Amino acid sequence: MKDLPALARSISTLGPLGRCRLAPGTVGAAAAALLGLCLAVSCGTVAVAALAAFTALVGQWACETRGDGDEDPREVVIDEAAGQLVAVIGVRPGPAFVLAFGLFRLFDIWKPWPIGRIEERGGRWAVMGDDVAAGCMARLLLIPVDLWM
Repeated sequence: MKDLPALARSISTLGPLGRCRLAPGTVGAAAAALLGLCLAVSCGTVAVAALAAFTALVGQWACETRGDGDEDPREVVIDEAAGQLVAVIGVRPGPAFVLAFGLFRLFDIWKPWPIGRIEERGGRWAVMGDDVAAGCMARLLLIPVDLWM
């Protein structure tokens, strides 16, 4: 199928979201957070976790199919969407949800250890891996917030 790379490009950029001039990663993460919120309220935590896993798998396929290899182009935002969905798994609507968004973006941009190490290693899993790791780190830091709220 010769249209596969075009489909992969469209998926990896989440359509027009990756073409935003200003902060496409934040736009992609915000869209995923809103979708995660809607899904959490209507279907529950398992649905958000399933969507996060599906997004990561499809995103991995799309990044490999479009031929980016080790690169993480600015317009590829499906990795931010997957990481953001991981960060909001099980988070209740409200201040904790906003905190999940902020922590994910902080870790995705700052790339503390081990997130930065995943990106530095490169390889076929690095594009999605660093963002999923940022989502995991954000979610782990929210566990005390869950207990408190």
